[in-house]
Amino acid sequence: MPRRERRLGIVYIENNKERDVTFYKRCFGLFKGVADLSALTGARVAVVLEAKNGKIHSFGTPSAKPIVDAFLSGTTPYVDKVKDAKIAWLQSEVARLDMENPIEDKRKEISIQHMKKIQDENPGMAGNLIFSKEEDLSLEDLHKLFNDLSRVQEDIRSRLPLLHHGHEAKVGCNSMKSSMLPLESLSYDHLHTTFFSQHYSSSGQDVDIHTLYGGLR
Repeated sequence: MPRRERRLGIVYIENNKERDVTFYKRCFGLFKGVADLSALTGARVAVVLEAKNGKIHSFGTPSAKPIVDAFLSGTTPYVDKVKDAKIAWLQSEVARLDMENPIEDKRKEISIQHMKKIQDENPGMAGNLIFSKEEDLSLEDLHKLFNDLSRVQEDIRSRLPLLHHGHEAKVGCNSMKSSMLPLESLSYDHLHTTFFSQHYSSSGQDVDIHTLYGGLR
């Protein structure tokens, strides 16, 4: 028969992430055990933990503080059943959130890594340029982004009916004048000049936009 693998027992976890996850899982189990003990026996129990990073975690039924204060002072804590029940519920919610926070952080980390992977695999994709920080974009990136947006505008223009200034559109029995500017009035030169003017004015660079525009064309 094959030999069974020997269990190493309880040893210190060297990996930081695995150690943090184990800490929160064991805390949740410990707090749940304390809550069950109090529910079964009516005992007032307090647990105080200090993590390796120095953060203090506490749990009590109904609250850790009055029990700890009573232990240190030697007096009996004040009993208020309504208040105790509310505090016990809040403590259980805190324990649940403490358990969920590391899981939510891990989901966010995976989502960010997935987005970064897509950006790395598609460096020239227009969506990456749109969501990039302005200071990270080069002049070539801005020119490419502008051309991509211009193509989108041309595609929209070809799909929608032209709306001329002052054109009357009937809705039901009423008629109204459209205040929309015609798409053809937004010329390439106007959009190009406006786009680069806004970029360089917001970045504090003193650049003659007409000189820059002429160089790009």
